[in-house]
Amino acid sequence: MPMSDFNRKLKLINIWSNDYFEQYSIDRIKDIATPKDVIIVFSLGGSNKDVNHSILQAKEQGATVLTITTLGNHLLAKISDHMIFVYDAPKKREKLRSRLMFNLVGNLLFEVILAEQQTN
Repeated sequence: MPMSDFNRKLKLINIWSNDYFEQYSIDRIKDIATPKDVIIVFSLGGSNKDVNHSILQAKEQGATVLTITTLGNHLLAKISDHMIFVYDAPKKREKLRSRLMFNLVGNLLFEVILAEQQTN
């Protein structure tokens, strides 16, 4: 999955990160978020109520939210501080959706972070 690959790469350059899939972990984001944190959310639709609720609470704690999501007028886009919109292929298939654009954006974002670290 693109977010797991992005998480692994961040750890390789000593940036603390985690990728959350389980509901318990998602619920805890608000408990550990601080104003120094940047929360990066990969979301195809931006409409998961539990994720949005946790992210909104973390934002209220002062965390910055960067969302990588499909173009749309959904709550996640509205509560994000920064957004990177990706193309989402037509949803002809219910269960299989391309995450190719997530891979591309994750790789580009990692390269920017790596370049920034090397200049500091």
